[in-house]
Formats: sequence, C-alpha cells, structure tokens
Amino acid sequence: MQSQLKKWLPYNEPRSDSALRIFCFPYAGGGASAFRAWKTRWPQSVEICPVLFPGREIRLSEPPFTRMDALIPALEEALAECWDRPFALFGYSMGAAVAFELTRRLHQRGARLPECVWVCARRSPILPYDEDQTYLLPDPEFRAKLRDLNGTPASVLENEELMEIILPAMRADFELNETYRLSESVAPVPVPLVALGGLRDGEVSNDQLRAWSALTTGPFRSKQFGGDHFFIQTHQNELFHEMQTDIQMFL
Repeated sequence: MQSQLKKWLPYNEPRSDSALRIFCFPYAGGGASAFRAWKTRWPQSVEICPVLFPGREIRLSEPPFTRMDALIPALEEALAECWDRPFALFGYSMGAAVAFELTRRLHQRGARLPECVWVCARRSPILPYDEDQTYLLPDPEFRAKLRDLNGTPASVLENEELMEIILPAMRADFELNETYRLSESVAPVPVPLVALGGLRDGEVSNDQLRAWSALTTGPFRSKQFGGDHFFIQTHQNELFHEMQTDIQMFL
C-alpha cells in the first residue's frame, strides 16, 4: 500500500507531529510539483501533500484519467490511510472539482471529512456548462487556449519535443474537467467551503464563484484576488494568508 501511496504523493514528507494535512489537487495539465515548494512557506504543524495524477512527471507512462467518476474512487482508495488525522483539501481549477467530488464521496461513505475545502479558479458545478469543449480542439487552437489561460510558460509552449510529451495529459485533464457534470441527486456537504478566484479571470466570474455556496451546509465564503486565472502564481502571499486565516477559524 505504501508504494501505491507514494505514487500519488511523491513529494510528501510524512510527519508524526503535524496537526493538519493539506492535500493539493492541481489545475489541468499541472502536476504535484506545482505545490512542491509550499512546504517551505507553511509552519511545521501543517503537512503539505501535493497529489500527483497519472500521466505526468514520474507517472508519465501511466494513462491519465478522462472521467471524474473513474478518478475519484481511485483517489479515495489510494489516500484512504491518510484520513487518520485532521486534513483539508485544496483544489485549483480542475482540481477544485476533484476536491469537491472527493469530499462528496467521503461524506456518502461515512468517512472522516476535511476540516475545510478550498475551491479555486473554477465556476461552481451547480451551474450549467455550455461552453466549447477545449479538449476536442486541433493542436494549434488547443495551444492557443493554453496560452490565453496564462498558466503554461511560453518556453514550454514553444518546445515541440516537450509539448509532444505533455499534450496527452493536458488534453485528458481538459476532457475530465469539461465532461464533468454534477449529479442531480447531489447533496450539499457539511464542511466549510471557501471559493477563491481572480478579478481578471475571464473564465470565472464572482457570481460563478459564489454559486459554490449551494453545495455546502457548512460555513461558506468567497474572495477574489487581483490576478487572472492563475492568481496562484502572482498572489501567493495573499492566498496563503487567506488559507491560514481559514485554518485558524475552522480548526
């Protein structure tokens, strides 16, 4: 089981004295390395657990998931032994939907629930999805979309060999995110839910962020930072401050 867990949490350094674990789920095309440096910015009492999905980084040879209903059971099984102490979930863009669906599954199964769930840079899944399906675009248009989102460095987009390697996982992530639909029978989860976004994010409006409130019976709040869709890169200090405030409030 430990070897299975290590695949999903390759950069985690378990600590017996941690008071809280934060599991971090990346945006489409992202990997666990997006959160690897976070541990240097948090107190020793908080254990940062970057989650790595198949199809990228050291799991490049594994087929990526393209459907949420396949990913969530695999994720729950892989992380099952981690629920032995207080934990929280942080999901960014695609990862926000993953964090919410994992919480919902834990609730359905009567398992321990997170102390807080941060859903960032993603519209609430309670809203109808009527936008174009990016994952079906030809390569040039798909790369243009990645460039517009401002999350992939130009040096990566212009590296043909590297793009050939990472494009399959990127497309798979967009497919997972864009085909995900909230079940009509879904019940709100009884956990604190915090929706965070960027003021200049053309993908997610303030109203779309606030619509997450319908999916919790616990405390809810939303906040927008000054950045765009990837405010996680430009407003990290403010993000950490908000998260640490939430931890003090909800734990």
